Amino acid sequence: MDFIIHYDIAALVLTLTIIMHYFLQDRIYTRSSMMFKLLLWIHLIACVLDLGTALMINHAGVVSNGIQYVLNGLYCITVYGTAPVYLGYLIDVTKGINDRWKLGDFVKVWGLFVVEVLFIVTTPFTHLLFYFDENRDYFHGPGFDLLQIISMAYFLMALAHAIRNRAALKKVQLITVQIYTAMSIVAACIEMLSNDVLVTQFVTSLTILLIYFSMENPEDYSDKRLGIFNRDAFLLSLNGIMNRKNGFRIMGVTIKGLQYLNDTIGVDNHNLLLKEIAEYFCHIGGVKNVFRMSNSRFAIIYDNKDFAEECLVDTIRNRFDKPFHLQGMDISLEAAMAVLCYPEDVQTIENVVDMLDYAMNEATFSENNEIVRANEELLKKKRREGEVLRTMKNSLREGTFEVFYQPIYSVEKKRYTAAEALIRMPKTEIGFIGPDEFIPIAERNGMILEIGEFVFRTVCQFMVQEQIWEKGIENIHVNLSVVQCMQERLAQNFLDIMNGYELPCNRIHLEVTETAAVISSECLSSNMNQLVEQGVRFALDDYGTGFSNATSLIQYPYNTIKIDKGVVWAAMENENAMKVLTHSVAMIKSLKMDIVAEGVETQEQAEELSNMGCDYFQGYYYSKPVNAEEFLALLEQNCA
Repeated sequence: MDFIIHYDIAALVLTLTIIMHYFLQDRIYTRSSMMFKLLLWIHLIACVLDLGTALMINHAGVVSNGIQYVLNGLYCITVYGTAPVYLGYLIDVTKGINDRWKLGDFVKVWGLFVVEVLFIVTTPFTHLLFYFDENRDYFHGPGFDLLQIISMAYFLMALAHAIRNRAALKKVQLITVQIYTAMSIVAACIEMLSNDVLVTQFVTSLTILLIYFSMENPEDYSDKRLGIFNRDAFLLSLNGIMNRKNGFRIMGVTIKGLQYLNDTIGVDNHNLLLKEIAEYFCHIGGVKNVFRMSNSRFAIIYDNKDFAEECLVDTIRNRFDKPFHLQGMDISLEAAMAVLCYPEDVQTIENVVDMLDYAMNEATFSENNEIVRANEELLKKKRREGEVLRTMKNSLREGTFEVFYQPIYSVEKKRYTAAEALIRMPKTEIGFIGPDEFIPIAERNGMILEIGEFVFRTVCQFMVQEQIWEKGIENIHVNLSVVQCMQERLAQNFLDIMNGYELPCNRIHLEVTETAAVISSECLSSNMNQLVEQGVRFALDDYGTGFSNATSLIQYPYNTIKIDKGVVWAAMENENAMKVLTHSVAMIKSLKMDIVAEGVETQEQAEELSNMGCDYFQGYYYSKPVNAEEFLALLEQNCA
């Protein structure tokens, strides 16, 4: 029998090309990728043996029958071994990260193959699959087609498995499985009908190429802009390490303020800066250990034995203490860091990811730039946050939030003329939850938008219902969160609500923090201008903290400046702080703006602030925040 080997030669070249490309790429090795590597190597050996045995058979008499039986037996094992390995690969692809093979999976993959191997190793004695006559000529045995039939069975099982688990596959991957099955069955039929045409290896090479691009494409696990691994690769890498029972440490790094640089330096420069940061992390952590988790977040995985925490922290801090040089610009950035230890702190991959994300969030909002550790204490805090979040959702749904009012005293009129609206949550099943706890959580989870609208609607309804201006209250102050200030439709939404209650716009004072103004400058300016045109007034809240500076006072249309209680208290105890406050008040008055001093708790403080020129006082000396009923009672005394 003379075999046509052209397709085998093409198959060998194509397979070698795939292997070279595969191993030249940086990649994350997982169970499925290891199975794909096995598929590649088995197929390569099958190509070599198919070509080699075909050449030996074409030149009968060159090699003894004993060697022919051994080589042809190995050829059959590798050729018909690709089908079960392919099925095993599909099983791994469709299983979850933590799912393990069950006994049924092993039987399905290797059961029929064991039968094939028994047929192959006994063939020299039974001549069931192939044999050589006395002239050393090759002939198919009566059972040779059994191997092809078993291979077809494997391909059909693989197709059925893919269809049953199609939810775990992308559309292109499911199509690839269908093409693989169809082409493999056609190739098997061709060889059954034309014994001298060797097309199976070439068809297998083509289908492996399809699998490579649709299921093992390294670009699926890389951040194309930065040239490093992405979050999906991080999950796969964790899975591999945890399966090997190895301990590890993760350093999570958030680049603070990076997301606000687009408007300042442009998108292209922003990307160049990100790439420089990524290259630095690769330099200190190794290319295969650095992952981009999100726009401004990175993770570096270390083996326990390689992790020197203090050294690494100092290295990163020292780098970020210096500006990044980019296109003639010096850009200063700050790195917030979190550390997670496995298995000391967490035991499952889900907990690793959740805790790392949470720890990086905590590090980002840490005032002292401390290293946040993802330990049991942080886990308790995370659980508490989850409970608070659920309670807030219930409160919004059931309408159990309350709006309290803290009156604002006018020095000139010697009575309350305004008030600040403050959100409060009644006592819950998990105990008291103060605004200092639930408001930051609401801001991080987006619920602050619903809460903010609830407060605004409640205030508008209360003012109209009680005709509050007839009781001496000229306006009520409502706080705006950072997230609200970033909403393009904020102005229109608020105007619609005020119009719906027929509330004059000049009865509302909106309070904005300096932080909100910096983060959402352009959007906030647009909203402020629209609202000011309709009569709404604005106050700068917490002046003297954060980014407060004179430029901000003239950049936005503020009518009122509220001096933070921390500044007031410090001035009462420190001579230099008093000088700063005195000069600040004089400057603000020169800009024709009203001043509200917060945190006034004693008569002495009130007299001192009045002598400076403050227009309004707010604090416990006058009243703590009270609910609507108590506030109305307070106003009756105020008017009396």
